[in-house]
This record gives sequence, structure tokens and C-alpha cells, in this order.
Amino acid sequence: MRIDLKKEIAKFMKELVKKADKSDLKTVESRLSTDLKIVESRLSTDLKIVESRLSADINWLKENMFTRDDFMQYMVLFDEMATEVKEARREQLLFASRFVDLDDTVNNHEQRIKVLETS
Repeated sequence: MRIDLKKEIAKFMKELVKKADKSDLKTVESRLSTDLKIVESRLSTDLKIVESRLSADINWLKENMFTRDDFMQYMVLFDEMATEVKEARREQLLFASRFVDLDDTVNNHEQRIKVLETS
């Protein structure tokens, strides 16, 4: 049973316009009181539904939310990974410089061998 408030207000205004006696006023008051109780009941029911849904959502968020401890765990992991990357870069630079040194040594040996072969 759905109440159209605009129609009810229009009825109420029409009844006020005509010459109303006490029984008419009591009837209107009774209808308005009944309608108000229905609206209050529906609002109360809807509010309870919304509250239960919100409560469930809040509980889910509390259980699944990313916490400060989770953040700190990730930060420790990122720090460890950054340290490993820095160490790998250092090793890569060291190997590159050793490779250049070895390349120079090999070139030097090749030149010396050529000199020995030609002499």
C-alpha cells in the first residue's frame, strides 16, 4: 500500500477549503495520524535495513582493510628489494670494470704476441 503524499495533501487542502465542522477535522486528523504512523513504520524498517547493511560493510572493511602493520611489512620487503638491487648494480659495475680490464689485458697480450711473431 503506497501513499501518494501529493494527493493526500491536495485532499487535505480541499477539505480545509470547504466549510469544515469538527467531525471533518477529526476525520482529517485521524487520516493524517494513520498516514504518519505508516510512514514512520516504513522509515523505521528501511533504517534498520540500512543499518544492518552498513554494519556488515563496516565489519567487512575492518577484516579486509590494509592496516599499518601490513604497510610496514610491505615497506620492509621494498627496503630489502632496494638493497638487493643496489648490490646487484654494484656487482654489475664491478664485473663491467673487470671485463674492461680483462679486455685491455687481452688486447695487450695480442699486441705482444703479434710483436713476437713478427720478430
